[in-house]
Amino acid sequence: MIDHEGSLAELIEICKLTSGMIKTPADLARYQWIIDTVKPKVVVECGFAFGGSARWFAERVDRVISIDSNAEYLAAAADLPENVTTLCGTSIEVFDTVAQHVADLPGPVMVTLDSDHGRPTVLAEMRLYGQLVTPNSYMVVEDGIFHYYALNWYEGDPLQAIQQFLREGSDFHPDMRLENALPTTQNPLGWLVRGAAPAFPEMALSVVPAAAQAAPVPAASQGPSEPPARENERLRRIVAKQLLLIEELQERLAAS
Repeated sequence: MIDHEGSLAELIEICKLTSGMIKTPADLARYQWIIDTVKPKVVVECGFAFGGSARWFAERVDRVISIDSNAEYLAAAADLPENVTTLCGTSIEVFDTVAQHVADLPGPVMVTLDSDHGRPTVLAEMRLYGQLVTPNSYMVVEDGIFHYYALNWYEGDPLQAIQQFLREGSDFHPDMRLENALPTTQNPLGWLVRGAAPAFPEMALSVVPAAAQAAPVPAASQGPSEPPARENERLRRIVAKQLLLIEELQERLAAS
């Protein structure tokens, strides 16, 4: 059982961000575990925002396909890595194009859904993008924590979409072992693995060097950017916390 209060406190903090990575260190540790064990070659990301996570994934997999309906976000992202492909449009509108890209690439394929968090959109995304996920890989449905947030401004929330999707019957199921390995997550019931749970007896994690964890990225055009010294200090704190959480996650998974 995750710490809902702690997870909501993290949600409030990341909602204040105007550039860079909009994921918590605990959830990045879980993503790192998936990358280390499943070894996806392709990540399909619905929701580009400021591009921080697309850059993070691009350092770890062969190809990232990132989608956003906000053309200004995509235009503001300078110097993206060559292995990042961006598509402008809603995730539903561009699905056929995404599927064509993925068909030409080797797997495994992982999907992360982090765009509009309203129940109708998320449910439609799960039904479509779940088809792209290879067996024993993951579809991560982000920000189900909005279900517990009194100021949720969406029509429904991702957790409601997940529950409906699972009721419909599919070959996905929540990886509760991964979810519960750390106290907080923004994605309750959202770490969905396709098919039988992968059998990785050791569940060992590799700690990524600090320099690769959170390289500074260009700020988006919206909102004031942090002064360089303050932004670098914030990134150093995120890196330090993430490394500690990765080590903790490694210990818990190895012991379970």
